[in-house]
Amino acid sequence: MAGKKAQIVGWRYFLGMHMVLCRGPVDEVQSISFADREAWTGPQVGSGTIYVNKPNLFGGKQREGGVAGTINVAMGEDTQLANDYLQSRLGDVPAFRGLAALVFRKFEIGSNNPYVKKLAVRVKRINTGWETAPWYLTKAGIGGAMNGAHIIYQCLTSSEWGMGYPIGSVDTASFTGAADTLYAEGFGLCMSWNRQAKIEAFVGDVLDHIGGMLRPDPTTGLFQLVLLRDDYTIGSLPLFNEDNSTLTEFQRPNWGETTNEVVVKYTDMNSGLEKVIAVQDLANISIQGSVVSVTKEYLGIVSADVAGRIAVRDLRASSTPLAKVTIYANRKNYGVTNGSVVRLSNLEKGIVDMPIRVLKVSYGGLLSGGMTIEGVEDIFGLPTTSYVEPQGIEWSSPEIAPVVATQYMPIEIPYWEVNRASSAADFSQLDDLSSFVSMAVSRPVVGMHNYLISVYDAVSGEYEDDAGAEFCPTCQVVGAINEVQESLTYTNAIDISLVALDTYAYLDNEVILIVGINTITSVLTVKRGMMDTVPARHVSGSLVWFVEEYLAESNTERLAGATVNTKILTVSSAGVLDPVLAPVVPVVLVGRFGMPYPPANVQINAELYPEEVLDTMVLTWAHRDRTLQVGPTLVTQTDGDIGPEVGVTYSVRVIRVSDSAVLYSVDGETAGGHTPALPSMSVTPVEVRVYSVRDGISSMQYHSIYTDFSKAAATRLTEDTVDRYTEDDILRTIE
Repeated sequence: MAGKKAQIVGWRYFLGMHMVLCRGPVDEVQSISFADREAWTGPQVGSGTIYVNKPNLFGGKQREGGVAGTINVAMGEDTQLANDYLQSRLGDVPAFRGLAALVFRKFEIGSNNPYVKKLAVRVKRINTGWETAPWYLTKAGIGGAMNGAHIIYQCLTSSEWGMGYPIGSVDTASFTGAADTLYAEGFGLCMSWNRQAKIEAFVGDVLDHIGGMLRPDPTTGLFQLVLLRDDYTIGSLPLFNEDNSTLTEFQRPNWGETTNEVVVKYTDMNSGLEKVIAVQDLANISIQGSVVSVTKEYLGIVSADVAGRIAVRDLRASSTPLAKVTIYANRKNYGVTNGSVVRLSNLEKGIVDMPIRVLKVSYGGLLSGGMTIEGVEDIFGLPTTSYVEPQGIEWSSPEIAPVVATQYMPIEIPYWEVNRASSAADFSQLDDLSSFVSMAVSRPVVGMHNYLISVYDAVSGEYEDDAGAEFCPTCQVVGAINEVQESLTYTNAIDISLVALDTYAYLDNEVILIVGINTITSVLTVKRGMMDTVPARHVSGSLVWFVEEYLAESNTERLAGATVNTKILTVSSAGVLDPVLAPVVPVVLVGRFGMPYPPANVQINAELYPEEVLDTMVLTWAHRDRTLQVGPTLVTQTDGDIGPEVGVTYSVRVIRVSDSAVLYSVDGETAGGHTPALPSMSVTPVEVRVYSVRDGISSMQYHSIYTDFSKAAATRLTEDTVDRYTEDDILRTIE
């Protein structure tokens, strides 16, 4: 307990780091997480400093600690200066302009684990990073994501990291039209590119997401962005038939070459986790007799609605045996290019106005005078509505967030427990004013692992972790309990299977010894009034706290009379409860450690708790000595004399119940009994109190015996007399 030599119980780890995120500047840093647990949320706009304070993110000091400290956000602006922390550690360093980065300034990364947990930072860049004036910003952002047309535009025109084409090489009208369509569709993308992949491949990935084609205009040579949508009227499309072309190839695949299920993987914007949506063509499944599935990754999509529409789009294309055609035509049709839609009619094949999406155009040589068009039957339109619900992933994390504890019992640690937990040297330094805080907490919900006790420190003005323990098993008694009852029926047991026999527990404020547990009949067998407590009455529903191995005990010595404010922080696999959410639990210290034990086995006329006493009241009791009762076996009420403790005397009070008048009192008794000199009286309900005193300090509890006393011509009360007892006889403490 108090005075123990400090021991190393774990290590805390700190990190200084310059973490480059991407090219800068970016619009904002939105969040920082460790091991998929959110440590900070912003946004942080522009360079600046953020403060992280999640010391319990990984379970607090009892497990792997948490994260806390200062982080400089360096967006990489043109005016950015060298970071002072990096300079203090590395000497002269550049300003790192043009790079968005974080500087961790001796940042705590956890305890008992020297490795940085998986670190993830979410940033957003839509409006910044343009080398020239930003293009069409009113349609650039879509629900926190970026318009795919803007992504491709910047990839084409960036001279620093993109393809470096001049802005004049872009067909602005086609890009603007595509941007408008994607904006109306809510088709925003969250994607990242690094130099390990070719920029052309990245553009191709964006085009796959949005269902588009990038092509040169055959007349102007400008880049055009075409979205594959059902946005045409068949009758207005260029017609290819026997009069102006030759159908050189027509193939329609078999049903066995199609797929009938499409699984789309996308990214949930809020959690950053992968999710899936699956769609099926039931008619195709019926034709093929089985499910033929294909999985497609569109991880740049962050909307479940868009992912569902994409899944339906791809299913329509893959579940239908679409015809593939090759058409030879003259160059009068030079306006037809990749991505165009034409209509095909051919009497021999029985084809009338079939829409064909052009995939490739070959213009041949200078002398050929013709062009070859390759295409496929068009069914690529993006549905405007999706009725597909996100399927999600079958596995869900068992982690639950820590919750507020609702059932707890503050306990000032008794003499016996302090002695057991202390070394002889430490124990010898304690005095009668020494006091120690402890707390028993019942498991609030399944999934909570244990708990910590955080105690307010008046010097720092903060709550600081002080002790921790496993949750305490509990149950409730059924029916009222009298002073001698040792078989207790219980209900609403929590973790009772963890309780060992011959351990002590609390029934309200009375310490009891657990002798037996019958989980079939739900009956506890106990011994009553252990340590510095006495047998008392308890109402139905009173809690039993099996505390011996499940008590969070503070090692900090405090003074009797103090009120200690504490907070209970539950711990789950998801971390430790935020102290802000935990209510304050005050613990009033009465100086229990220094209080003498009350006498034991108090009897009147050799009887425990008699209902009536006639003529003479002879009190007897057994001595008790806290300083001698420190062995591993607890002393029961019926054991013989121990002590008494040096300086202990006994006090007796006989009190009339009706008006609380003291009929008899005596102090300073040293024997193992006393006979009060009571006057003659008729039958009178009285309360007999017996307690011990040492150096002016009374025992924490006193024996309270209610009986009907009469002397001389007294008349007994009949059996139907009204109840002689009040609620005050449950437990009493000497003022």
